[in-house]
Amino acid sequence: MIRGNTALKILFVAFRDLKHPYSVGGDIYINMIAKKLTELGHEVTLLTTKFPGCKEKERDGNLRIVRLGNWLTMPIITFYYYTKFLKGKVDVIIEEILGGQRLPFLMATYAKEKIVGIWHQKHTEIFKRQYPPFLASLLIFLERFLALLYRNKKIVANSKKTRSDLTRMGLRNSNIHIVYPGISDLFFNAQKLNNSDIRDREKSAVFLGKLRRYKMVHHLLYATKIVKKKIPDFTVIIAGKRSDVDPKYEAKLSSVINSLNLNDSVSFKWSISEEEKIRLLRKCMFLVLPSAIEGFGMVIIEANACGTPAIVSDRIPDDALKHGYNGLRYPFGDIHALSVAMIKLLEDKKLWEKLSHNSLLWAQQFRWEYSAKKMDRIIRQVVSVD
Repeated sequence: MIRGNTALKILFVAFRDLKHPYSVGGDIYINMIAKKLTELGHEVTLLTTKFPGCKEKERDGNLRIVRLGNWLTMPIITFYYYTKFLKGKVDVIIEEILGGQRLPFLMATYAKEKIVGIWHQKHTEIFKRQYPPFLASLLIFLERFLALLYRNKKIVANSKKTRSDLTRMGLRNSNIHIVYPGISDLFFNAQKLNNSDIRDREKSAVFLGKLRRYKMVHHLLYATKIVKKKIPDFTVIIAGKRSDVDPKYEAKLSSVINSLNLNDSVSFKWSISEEEKIRLLRKCMFLVLPSAIEGFGMVIIEANACGTPAIVSDRIPDDALKHGYNGLRYPFGDIHALSVAMIKLLEDKKLWEKLSHNSLLWAQQFRWEYSAKKMDRIIRQVVSVD
């Protein structure tokens, strides 16, 4: 029986580590929990994909990273590597079940150890908006198949909404545990220098994230056109990473900007550092996240930690934003309602200051240390033998 503080040998299997040029929120979630588990004394190995210029093996602190193949070949190579080198030598496997365009590992079909799955979100909405109908239908079928395959496994979700969506797909609700994401300590350090005086903020909004079609950034652009009729000096910054899946979406946004005559009001910033992100968040009035779906929305918490409220669609989980507390919600796709919320935060000084103050408090509960401790309890429950 595994008791108390016994150190475990844990295998994480995920598609991207933090150095991967296309890593996003879900990748950060997995990697940070894996790293923090090493700080709790566990021996943790991460199997992930290669990228140009990477080392096949290296360490990130005490986290051992092994890179195998690419998005297409990695599931097969993982089977080989596990069978030859790891079978019977780890206590538990933490497997990323499905992530966007990535092929599943299907470790439940062959691994002998206990498996804890990580499932970031239900992908149906993403598939429908991101891919042609035939491919989207195949991917939706695959996700439903995975729900059946992992129905009796322990699953980690990042929000109550994701747990509810997975339950409706057929997974057992009692097997789904919520482990919230955290944010970098850099954001909490920034709170000591926080700029919570509205007079020191620019009349600007920021979008943070990878430019994927389901993020619906064009909704922000249409709303900006309306806002500028009342507040002419309002500006928008679109910051984050270019999409490796849908580069045409960036061209679409540029076309929309041209058609709306917003060239002097909208700017792009790519592959910004965490320090640059903090500077952006501390100078703008609010973050906008108009997505059709998000598993959680870590950028909301990052903004909040900088004293910056968020305006989000009602497709964003309540776990990330409480309307009227750390930001505002609007009905998804309602451009007018989005513009009204933006104007309200730009003009209502007392409301902004209240949301800014609450945002700082809200962000305090999302730390990677808390996430790792919750995962540690789940893992110990899974591997314990009565």
